[in-house]
Amino acid sequence: MGTAGDIHYVREDYVVASGGVELRFRDFTFQGEKVAIDLKMEQITAEGDVILDQGPRRIVGDTLFFDLNTESGTLANAKAYVDPDIFFEGREITRLSEERYRVVDGMVTSCIDDSPAWNFRLSRGEVELEGYAKVKNARFRVKKVPVFYWPQVLYPAKTERASGLLFPNLGYSENRGAYLGLAYFQTLGRSYDTTFFLDLYGESYLGVGNEFRYQPSEFTTGLVEGYVIDD
Repeated sequence: MGTAGDIHYVREDYVVASGGVELRFRDFTFQGEKVAIDLKMEQITAEGDVILDQGPRRIVGDTLFFDLNTESGTLANAKAYVDPDIFFEGREITRLSEERYRVVDGMVTSCIDDSPAWNFRLSRGEVELEGYAKVKNARFRVKKVPVFYWPQVLYPAKTERASGLLFPNLGYSENRGAYLGLAYFQTLGRSYDTTFFLDLYGESYLGVGNEFRYQPSEFTTGLVEGYVIDD
């Protein structure tokens, strides 16, 4: 099912639609300025402001090739968003399966921003939801400034809450010097969690803290925070 400004049958089993095309197949929605559908091979190619939606997951790009049988495909010059906070972009993004994506010449982050606070630039990588992003030739950057390089990195790509170390915060303070912020997140059931903080500064400052959150019901929520610093 779908809509388009114009539909042209190249042959009986090959259709080209143009003009604000929107096509729905199972739980997928395809959008583009021009979409070609090979009914015999069950393949779709699209170009011009391409969007591929599947529930809360969205990939946008310049062009798309998608196989309806395997439910896999590749977008060029693409950006992907996976709810709640996993973002990646690349010269190519390939949907390998419902949970696995391959990224070529791009980046991965969890920051919602055109210029994310931090990101991993990569030459090639795979993102497995509820698993890890496997990044090759990873360049960790704060904004656009490269900080570290690793030949290979495993980065958690979980869409559900999970206990573990959070990614460090890096910074600099004129009074306290270089800053390294460490944090550990612990789930305490469906309605409770807590985060422990340890902040290290170059000028011998030390900060420790804790954040406790709870939401026992839809209309009841709370937050308790504590923080101390030794100067």
